[in-house]
This record gives sequence, C-alpha cells and structure tokens, in this order.
Amino acid sequence: MIALQPDDGCYKPEEVAELFAVVPVTVRRWRLEGKLDSFLTPGGQHRYLARRVNDLLGIPARHDCGECGAVGSAPTHRPGCAAAQIPGQLTLPA
Repeated sequence: MIALQPDDGCYKPEEVAELFAVVPVTVRRWRLEGKLDSFLTPGGQHRYLARRVNDLLGIPARHDCGECGAVGSAPTHRPGCAAAQIPGQLTLPA
C-alpha cells in the first residue's frame, strides 16, 4: 500500500492506478481523455499532482484519526480502522 505524505508532491501512473484500484492503462486513458492532469518529468515520464489525485479520491491532505489514533496523511490508518474506508463511489469528473 502507498503511504501518502503531504510533501510527496506527485505520483507515478502505477501509484495512481493502485489508489483508484484500476490498471495503469486506465490511468493513461483518463489522462488522454483529459480527466487527469499530468506533467512530464525531464526524463519524459508522466507524473500526477498528489493534491489533485487526493482531491478526486476525497482524501484530506492531513488528518488525525479519532478511531485508530493515526496521525498524518491519509490513508495511513491502522489495520481494521473503519475510517480507512472511503465512502461512496470513486468517480472522476466528467
């Protein structure tokens, strides 16, 4: 599992795919369809802004969980914490 940190800045396509529970090809398709913004590294690799991806997932930039005591960036809850479950459907904007 990916541990999100407020200062991470960006994600690789594989990391975005893991967060959305899709395959990396889907992330690429979303980028090509304009549903996900990316930027190119000097080496020509696509990266996605963590802030934007987290917003789409409904993940706050930082939390202090009252249920499991985890402090930091989501979704680094302790195993079994009910707050670790993201409610509702994960959908990209039209």
